[in-house]
Amino acid sequence: MFSSYTPTNPTYKYALYIGVPSLAVAGFCYYRYRNNNKSSSDNSPDTLKPEESPAEVKPMPVPNTAKTLKESGNKLFKIGNYTEALELYSKAVELCDEEDKEALEQLYQNRAAVFEKLGDYTAVIKETTAALKRNPKYVKALHRRSKAYKATGFLEESLEDITAVCILEQFSSPVSVQLADDVLKELGALEGTRLMRARDTEGKGVNPSKHTCITYLRGFYNCPISKILTGREELPSGDECPYITALSTLIPSPNSPSSFDSIIPLTTTQIETYNSYKTESHYLRGSFRFLYGHTSPATLEDFEYVIKHTTDKAVKATALVKLASHYALVGQEKECEDCFEEAAKVWPDNVDLWHHKGQILLTRNNLPDALAHLSKAAELEPGYAIANATKWYVQYRILGGSGDIPGADQCVREFENLVRKFGDSPDVFSLYGQILMENQRFAEAELHFSRVAELDKTNAGVLVHRAMAKYQQNGDVEEAIKVLEEAVNVDERNEFVYETLGTLHLQNGSLDPAIKYITRAVKLARSVQELTILSSLLKAAEVQKKVRDNLGLEVQPGFFK
Repeated sequence: MFSSYTPTNPTYKYALYIGVPSLAVAGFCYYRYRNNNKSSSDNSPDTLKPEESPAEVKPMPVPNTAKTLKESGNKLFKIGNYTEALELYSKAVELCDEEDKEALEQLYQNRAAVFEKLGDYTAVIKETTAALKRNPKYVKALHRRSKAYKATGFLEESLEDITAVCILEQFSSPVSVQLADDVLKELGALEGTRLMRARDTEGKGVNPSKHTCITYLRGFYNCPISKILTGREELPSGDECPYITALSTLIPSPNSPSSFDSIIPLTTTQIETYNSYKTESHYLRGSFRFLYGHTSPATLEDFEYVIKHTTDKAVKATALVKLASHYALVGQEKECEDCFEEAAKVWPDNVDLWHHKGQILLTRNNLPDALAHLSKAAELEPGYAIANATKWYVQYRILGGSGDIPGADQCVREFENLVRKFGDSPDVFSLYGQILMENQRFAEAELHFSRVAELDKTNAGVLVHRAMAKYQQNGDVEEAIKVLEEAVNVDERNEFVYETLGTLHLQNGSLDPAIKYITRAVKLARSVQELTILSSLLKAAEVQKKVRDNLGLEVQPGFFK
């Protein structure tokens, strides 16, 4: 029985057609830093304790020292008299010698607080910069300038400042960490969108691993390509041609190629020089253009040709589902929904329609609707392993997340039945292994991950789960990294492996390898959502390195929190 529920997987990695579930690496990564230089404390107006009420504030004689001017300015600030407070702070600045850096940094910071209240963010940046010129580790000035940079659209500068704040505070302030996370999300979204548009403009795709392609194809039940891949149908009989050659590369054998890179060129040759297998070649090429992240016009060309010319209900319905998945990948939600609606008209009881719509709902974190669709898929095809496993996995997460431990335990028992029923399905064993790992049943999880490796020798993702199981057991990040490096040897095109390697190095304070591996993951990411999250991680690593070098901080190994 399971006594606790500890989710570890972000929803963008749930969908099997995208990849196996990943680590919880959303947002801003946490680190521990050693820093003996304490930041300045001050009596800035926004940190003063409440004094007398406005009615009790009495007129004061004009002060004649910088200290009394500042104190009077603070009282005026507290009652909302910002203009007069600013005048007193400015007079105090004039009375200070340049050598009195501590007094000046506090006065410039106080002036910045006034300008922030007045909504003049350009002035806030100017005043906090003056304070930081005198003390680069002035936390309050860094935090205020970060907010001003964010308000004026200078997100890179905002991130640099708030990262410095988090390091100096040793990530102890939830407010600072939240601001850093917010800025990272904005930067990640902008960069993810930019990268996706650049790929479309330049006509560049990605080079996915063979395992990624197989996982995607295995996620369809009625797709003619999937039927050949899984041995449910044989290759078409007839003369040898580029299309048949392309299909034959899908059949597992000792002589199988290490990648599917030849499929798009072969099907293009078939389309351009042969009269046979036109629709079939467009269907196969469209499927792999999707997998290889080719531009929207290219992918649309193939699937629209299939939808227009095929008379086969299964081919048309699955082409529409694949087109919907493509639109989801590039962030065009309306077009995605339109394709699913059209697919439902063609074949409402197509298991692939319900299964893949459920997967996409998962990436949107809509677990209840996702479960409804996945349950329908499992009902339509009780013998379809992936549909059944995904249904119970999502059910487990919903019940466990809501604190329904008996319900979650029932899901675990259902998984025990599934591994007996589908003893040759790596997806079933992988999902069950992850559940076992989450609940600290590491020895049992390892048995299931070993079974995945036996069934699917190209599956580098299972080594990621093994690495994280070892890490959770003993906290040895170096041992986990060693296993992940083995995974690179199994599959050098696996985004999941590079993402995890980069994240572990990042949290271990090894910023250079973190940047290297996350950069590799970005190059392999296929969706806007993946690009957004990975771009956020990369920005976090890059700015940590820059701030560390600029402030002279020593990075200690960090830990998952």
